[in-house]
Amino acid sequence: MKDRIKELLMTDEISYLSHLKMIDLYGENTVYNLKENSGNWAMTFFFPVCLSSFDAASYPDAKYIVYAAGNDKDLLRVIAGELPADCHLVFKTAKTIEKEIICELYSPVFIKSFLVFSANNFIINNPVNNECADVVSSFAMDESLLPLWLENGYDRDTIEKYFNSGAVSFSVFSGKLPLSTCIIFPATKNVWEIGAVHTMEAYRRQGFAKQVVTAAVNHILGMGKKPDYMAGNTNTSSIHLAQSLGLQKILEIEHLYF
Repeated sequence: MKDRIKELLMTDEISYLSHLKMIDLYGENTVYNLKENSGNWAMTFFFPVCLSSFDAASYPDAKYIVYAAGNDKDLLRVIAGELPADCHLVFKTAKTIEKEIICELYSPVFIKSFLVFSANNFIINNPVNNECADVVSSFAMDESLLPLWLENGYDRDTIEKYFNSGAVSFSVFSGKLPLSTCIIFPATKNVWEIGAVHTMEAYRRQGFAKQVVTAAVNHILGMGKKPDYMAGNTNTSSIHLAQSLGLQKILEIEHLYF
């Protein structure tokens, strides 16, 4: 069932970036449900909140993280109604159809959202060429950078999974002291995510984050992939960084609490 669900999600790879990434991260500990009827389909999957350090810290009272998707409201209504409703759930929605059904059935509370930015065709054909001479790239996990990545809500196991799947880090150092860093890793077959962007507090607003993210964008485009940069809807500095590189908002993922 998992493979069929991934196949259906790949028909709209951009909208379902988060769905696909979560399946790859937590797929072995996930409960799946799928209904198909004459070309129409709907699916849900959920996994324990405790598997994700970010979600466990954000939603300590919730039991499951839930994703839904589909192209038919009636099927989606039926399948979403089969979710466990005797505990707190966090729904992560990317499209209007799933949000409408979830709100209809569960009346959840909006908590926050994340904006997803990517490159348009102009940027893809004309990569940004800001100076990145001071940026150091690495295909191996650097222990000196781990504390900075953990500040963004990641855990060591997740970071290790990313590097095992081909992640690359981009960082600026002062001697051996890391000032700013980010990592890139495959989110889907064609899209690579830029994550764990973090600059030490004393070195912020000096352009270091822009340098490492620029190097990351150029590397992803050089592989023939599309970049995916995510920012919290209230994180204005991160949003401005994405926009300064010419990246455009393509998606908003809402977190709804039941």
